[in-house]
Amino acid sequence: MYTIKHDSENAIEVLSDLIGMIERFNDTDDIFHGQDGQFRVESQGIGESIPGEFFEKFGIRSLTLNTFQGRLKLSNDIFGSTRLNDSAEYKWHDFRTEAVIEDLKVLFRNCRIIPFANWSSVYRASDLWYGLLSDVIKPINKRDFDFIFYLGDPTKRLIFEVDEILDIISEFSLYGRVTFVLDEGEAVKLWSLLNGKDPETAASGLDPMALKNKYLSIFNTMNVEHLIIYSDHKAMLFSKQHHFEIARRKSDTVSVTNDLRDSFCAGYGLGLQMRLEISHCIGLGAAVSGAFEELGVMPDKEATLLYLRKWIADLQSSGDNPPHDLIQ
Repeated sequence: MYTIKHDSENAIEVLSDLIGMIERFNDTDDIFHGQDGQFRVESQGIGESIPGEFFEKFGIRSLTLNTFQGRLKLSNDIFGSTRLNDSAEYKWHDFRTEAVIEDLKVLFRNCRIIPFANWSSVYRASDLWYGLLSDVIKPINKRDFDFIFYLGDPTKRLIFEVDEILDIISEFSLYGRVTFVLDEGEAVKLWSLLNGKDPETAASGLDPMALKNKYLSIFNTMNVEHLIIYSDHKAMLFSKQHHFEIARRKSDTVSVTNDLRDSFCAGYGLGLQMRLEISHCIGLGAAVSGAFEELGVMPDKEATLLYLRKWIADLQSSGDNPPHDLIQ
């Protein structure tokens, strides 16, 4: 049984902590690239050219590679343009050669954070991701990954496909921390599908506590470390240890778009890369998303710091400094 109680820590403290952490972190100039970052490899210590088609076809948003002694060597069998452009529709079987598997093992062995793309919009995502899990991630026996999964609209797929991907995502948790991301509308639809309700009417008339109970039900259904719900007004995190939520800055739009969700996930991933506490990862995600909305591009280090300072000033001037909730 979960109970909610208030804690003295508040949004200003979290955001102020973030400013100091970003300023002190030695690699923030390398991490904050100021790019749209939809399909990229971020490298620490090396340069490596991998075509965007690789990320698109595998449903991976980005990879952050560790520092290598020398240059990362990859074969042309997977990264050559001919293989990637053979067909618009891929199955794991199409890639499953010895050379490709070895290439993927090199990549995954040398990265920690793996954000996956929107499952509902990636062709055969379940097949591809389970193939990666079975043939690449399991054999390298590395268990310190941070996986970030974003489901998207579950009504775009059949219910058995939804059940299948939830099982696959849960299985990834054997090899690292899994963060499962939904926006508020998608979360209600998912809860409805899992409980035999009409996803188009399930959200009508629900108060905030009823919605939180549905989110908690989703979290308890899965074997993941973190569930993040990104709504029009706030970001919420559920885990076995606690529940944290932070309101979006009042000047931000109340409409959640794909770009804002993606930029939130990018900021959250940056927090993981910096090895921040999870509440600070949520705060950084909200700050990067808000700065992205203002600028129209992914913010660099200075733009993120400026946004955080303006956010704190807004909270101080309005007296709107609500505590976050902890689930004990």
